[in-house]
Amino acid sequence: MSAAILRRLGLALVAVSLPAALGAGCGDDDVGPPGPKPNDGGVLDAIAPEPFKATVRRTSAGVPHVKADDFGGLGYGYGYVFAEDNLCIFEEELLTVRGQRAKYFGDVPYDLGNSDSKSNVGSDAVYQMLATKDVVDKAQAMLDPETRALVRGYAAGISRYVRELKAGKHEGRHASCRNEPWAREVTEEDMYLRVYKLAVLASTGALLDNIWTAQPPSANQAPEAPRSADPAKAKEEFRKGLESLAPKFVALREGQLGSNMYAFGSELTGGGGIQFGNPHFPWYGGERLYQVHLTVPGKMDIQGVSLYGVPSVLIGFTENFAWSHTVSSAFRFTPYALTLKPGDPLTYIQDGAEKKITAVDLTIEVKGADGQVTPRNVRLYRSEYGPMLNLGSAGFGWSTDTAFTFRDANADNFRFIKQYTRWNQAKSLEEFVKIHEEEVASPWVNTTATDKSGNVYYGDLSVVPNVSDEHAKSCEFKDLSALLSSNLPGLPLLDGSKKACDWKVDEAASQPGTMPASQLPKIQRKDWVLNCNDSYWLTNTRAPITGFAKIVGQEQYRQTLRSRLCHQQVLDRVSGADGLPGTNMTEDLLKQIVLGSRVYTAEKFKTPIVDAVCTQASIQLTKDPIDGSAVNPPVDVPIGAACDALKAWQNRDEIDSKGSIVWDELWFRVLKLNGSGAVTYNQPFDPANPVDTPNNLDVSSPDIAQAFAAAVRAVTAAGFAVDAPRSAVSWVAGKGGPADRIPIFGGFDRNGAFTVAETSNVEPRIQPDVGYGPIRRGNSYIQLVSFGAAGMQASTFVTYSLSTDPASPHYDDYTRLYSQKQWVKAAFTEAEIAADTKVTLELQQ
Repeated sequence: MSAAILRRLGLALVAVSLPAALGAGCGDDDVGPPGPKPNDGGVLDAIAPEPFKATVRRTSAGVPHVKADDFGGLGYGYGYVFAEDNLCIFEEELLTVRGQRAKYFGDVPYDLGNSDSKSNVGSDAVYQMLATKDVVDKAQAMLDPETRALVRGYAAGISRYVRELKAGKHEGRHASCRNEPWAREVTEEDMYLRVYKLAVLASTGALLDNIWTAQPPSANQAPEAPRSADPAKAKEEFRKGLESLAPKFVALREGQLGSNMYAFGSELTGGGGIQFGNPHFPWYGGERLYQVHLTVPGKMDIQGVSLYGVPSVLIGFTENFAWSHTVSSAFRFTPYALTLKPGDPLTYIQDGAEKKITAVDLTIEVKGADGQVTPRNVRLYRSEYGPMLNLGSAGFGWSTDTAFTFRDANADNFRFIKQYTRWNQAKSLEEFVKIHEEEVASPWVNTTATDKSGNVYYGDLSVVPNVSDEHAKSCEFKDLSALLSSNLPGLPLLDGSKKACDWKVDEAASQPGTMPASQLPKIQRKDWVLNCNDSYWLTNTRAPITGFAKIVGQEQYRQTLRSRLCHQQVLDRVSGADGLPGTNMTEDLLKQIVLGSRVYTAEKFKTPIVDAVCTQASIQLTKDPIDGSAVNPPVDVPIGAACDALKAWQNRDEIDSKGSIVWDELWFRVLKLNGSGAVTYNQPFDPANPVDTPNNLDVSSPDIAQAFAAAVRAVTAAGFAVDAPRSAVSWVAGKGGPADRIPIFGGFDRNGAFTVAETSNVEPRIQPDVGYGPIRRGNSYIQLVSFGAAGMQASTFVTYSLSTDPASPHYDDYTRLYSQKQWVKAAFTEAEIAADTKVTLELQQ
């Protein structure tokens, strides 16, 4: 075929330095877009694809450095190399937001890490109702031509890889989807839907089952069970209902899908700033983070990570500044209670006027057990505010007189990619902050940042409904608003019978109905700022931030155990109490601190418990506090070896730590006892001393001894010695499968571990052989960026590695480095990249 015809069909490709290990299937021609169509005269006439060109160089651990002369080419190179690493899981994410899961997988539950549903059909229906062409159109309209080109190029790069795979290239790669019909080329429209799914991750995306199960009462339906008159029992009923329907939402609200971040300024470094970032996201599914370096000379030079399918860097660094994120405590939506017209569950009354709840009829294709696909009719409902909502507990169902709906601020947040692409091009921290204030488009995260001058910044300038405390109070709905906020402090339940209860519109806001930057917390300093998933209140213990609406976050409230350790590590550093040299902060010292695997509960409470319990050789166990189950007949549990192990343990979850397993099982039970009120703290929470309180656990309770004995029994019953190393229970499988175990340091968020490594179970249990493995969530992308005399220096990890394809050389290489705490020096300058390049791709369309 002649070169002219190749150009006409858009089939140009050059690939160099591509070893067989990467699948040397990048051949001599790019198959191009869908084939030629006959014109009116019957002559084949191809539509030439948009021209894209990029260079991709992979350095240590497979990190891709994408360079192009324009944004379209940049997206093209990024999309191609990303698909090379993660095509199958990304295609499943697109299948999900398109509402087509049931067509290919049947009506079964799914779990994609941060999003899940009990029904593919239900999930498909919700996304088909909400992820519409209108969403795509509004997202496109928000972007400038260069950013749209970036998105188109990204889609084209992925599509090119798909065509190569379907043509038989890249042998052995992506076995789980290469022959599946749902793995297909990607459009620009798909990309906007993907970003929509990410934007609503902490709101609509976490409430899928609450939406499709919201159905009006039928004539033969039993009346809703009455709510308990006991406030404490009513609160527990509500929590159980919410946990049942929205487990990811509850986990997110409790910081279990959280992160750690520090920014240290010149007062502690003596020079430029140091930024540490470490999201705690799942190690599986589509919300993994992908490290990349993106360069358009003269316009953009940024390295960091994106969530799968986002063409811009979401957490990262330039030569001048660095930033990170944690999940914010602010709410992104508000539920509304609708007062129904008597005898008509589809009509509600607002200011005396009747308004309709709209039925949305959808047809979902469903694959049956026989492999045949048949249509299923599904009816969902929505109000003027958004989808109807089932909160899963008495008093919050759809009854004959009340129904519930909600409005999601991020459903209208079409500035997401715009903000981050602007950030990726910013030249200074000042410009970064200005963009943050102008766009206020971060969907659900706090931000910390620092720069080469030693300034530090914190801002929760994220998308929050404009509902002041006064507005929420004036719009309370009966006693249900108080019941809701008792479980979800700060979330208002608004009265939909009054139009005045709509979100307030502030002309200064970047989005109607949301809070402008002036009503959201932010601070700039020279010492430090941090966040470990509690609210903005204690961004810096020297200068608490106060005065914001409850929907943004709590103030003067009890911090999580991980947050307390997050603060304690800084306080120990500035006082010199951590045993490290001096009282300043350096890159090397911070590396030791953030991977030190300290366990806060062990530091605070191990010695008192051991001193109280380990005065006897054995304990007669009669009840396991983890579930209240009786041990009948009672058993004598020898505790001497466990006591010795705990006394010798250094209160860290290192790979070789011995005693940490017993502590895990013990503290799980102490948490249960404290939650039920059986065991309390003698020193309650004091907002004037938030890092050190509550404290002085009442170890005299006989329940503590029962918890200790039950913990020992749980460990030994699972087949582990009480002094087994942490590596026996904390691991992830490498390329060799389950037998190829890579040990992982770190522990449980609920036990006060700063370095998190755990299963995704709501309540973990030690199991025979596997222990707490394989690890399913925790430390994910880690960056430590410092600005000093030598310029910007960055060290990184992607704990689960860059590829989800077991056939990839980058399936577990980063993980093995992380297991040994071997930081990867991030190549950033042209000289650094050239010196570390392992593979080069020249891509052209």
